Amino acid sequence: MKPYSGCLRNLHYSNNKVSRYLNDTSEMVCYRFNDFGFRKTELELHPSQSIFICGCSYTFGVGLPIEETWGNIFADQISTNLRQKFGLWNLAQGGASNDYIARIITTQLHSETPRAVFVMFTFFDRAEHNAAAHVGECIGRWNSHDYAARYFSATSNEDALIRMLKNILLVQLACKSRNVPLRFLCLDLPSLKQLRCSYHPVIREYATQIDWLLLIECEDLDARLSIDFALDGMHPGVESNRAIGRLVAEAFIKEIIL
Repeated sequence: MKPYSGCLRNLHYSNNKVSRYLNDTSEMVCYRFNDFGFRKTELELHPSQSIFICGCSYTFGVGLPIEETWGNIFADQISTNLRQKFGLWNLAQGGASNDYIARIITTQLHSETPRAVFVMFTFFDRAEHNAAAHVGECIGRWNSHDYAARYFSATSNEDALIRMLKNILLVQLACKSRNVPLRFLCLDLPSLKQLRCSYHPVIREYATQIDWLLLIECEDLDARLSIDFALDGMHPGVESNRAIGRLVAEAFIKEIIL
């Protein structure tokens, strides 16, 4: 495995353990990190026996014990239903962009071949800022820094949507090149679905290359993600994560059966 290479290196480093992470200041959750700086799942087997998941704080599990995150619930359920042990590597980062997601997955797949990859792509209006002093920093329209304001004043919604499509396509092609099954969700599903029938010439070129059968379509995704809330009062809670874990497990089991 390649070590973590995001912008939260003050938290994501080998064998670190903290009780505060981004918005979660409750000090009621112990966030443990493995040898490579990713959140420790207790389900980590050799990558060839494991499933890789990646995303933003919704996948990392801000405000939740690791066993209550959708990734762990998903891995536990398929291990039980299919009567074989599946490892899990949670490669997510709180506050991540789709740039981070695509970069981390493609970097790991360059040297590892997991049993499958599941990605929860995040909101489209985020980007990685890679100036020398801010390598890998996630910026969004909420960011008050001058460099973020300059970036977003010079880009359109269409630019951001194209960026999201490029990242999805990059992950898709990386998985295909390694013969690794892929399924993905998207937190910005309404925007993503509109892209399939867009008349914008550049959006259409990228959208036609996406294998839309890989998308786990869930019309009530927002409702599932807001059943309850985690300890920080902002992110999906235990029941919400159970709903997503079951959804992803069903998609995986269907893929195995087919």
